Amino acid sequence: MPWFYRPPPHLEVRTVKQGELHDRFAIPVEGSVYMLGSSLNSIAKRFGVATTLEESSSRLISDNYESIWRRGRAIPRQSLHASSPAPKDAVTLATVDEGTGA
Repeated sequence: MPWFYRPPPHLEVRTVKQGELHDRFAIPVEGSVYMLGSSLNSIAKRFGVATTLEESSSRLISDNYESIWRRGRAIPRQSLHASSPAPKDAVTLATVDEGTGA
């Protein structure tokens, strides 16, 4: 498999039922959550905004997404490449651990 199809060792991807999520957020381990105004597939193609949420809203979003993450179905690492289609009835969540790669 070419290097650009290999997921980084610290990436984990899960899916949840379509309709459970709509908005796009960047949720750091600590600090404010960013709400992204454009779809991730068009982020470099069109003008978009990222809005920083206040502390109480950030905590609410983080807590809700943690619950959604725990319910999500893990996608095996060997399935994480460009030729594997995403399930049609699911949306994708991803996390990156920048620490030890665990």
